[in-house]
Amino acid sequence: MLAGQLAAEPVTLPGEPSPAAVKRLTAATLALQDLPAGVTVGEEGQKSKNGKVTYFRSFNVAGRSILGSRFLTLRAESDLMSKEAAARASMNVFGSKEGRTVMLHAFNRGAGISGHSTIAPLADLPDGLVGSVISLRAPKGPFKAFLITLRVKNVVETLSAFGPAGEVDAADLAAIAVKARARLDGAL
Repeated sequence: MLAGQLAAEPVTLPGEPSPAAVKRLTAATLALQDLPAGVTVGEEGQKSKNGKVTYFRSFNVAGRSILGSRFLTLRAESDLMSKEAAARASMNVFGSKEGRTVMLHAFNRGAGISGHSTIAPLADLPDGLVGSVISLRAPKGPFKAFLITLRVKNVVETLSAFGPAGEVDAADLAAIAVKARARLDGAL
């Protein structure tokens, strides 16, 4: 660097994902092409912390039928980890009872809920997917939130969807997760 000029390319520190890997993460995360027509992107972005980069994309799905479900929210978050071992460990946490307890507390805090919610593992998911269902009773009736997590190499993607209990089906989110895994696999 001379005369206050910076190098043209960012320098990747040991243990941090490369800029090219971060760029691929955007393309690898669940996208509009994976969803029915009429769905739009509500919010998307990237954040980094402790050697992990997260790309998130929220979809505007309220009022739309998604494979038969009428989700109020749908979100995808892809975590690019510095090592594949960290991604495998993350999947183990998501699939554990302890991991579900942490997810339930985080969900309750984020939704401003105190009690009246339970979490259970999702059964009958395709191989390589782990999931949970949060059930809660709100003043407007019973609701369910589904969380399904998958991994390809050193990326862990979590899909979450929320809606009225009688109008949402975990199998619909699992079908979307299979598409998300194919997109992730193709981009990495």
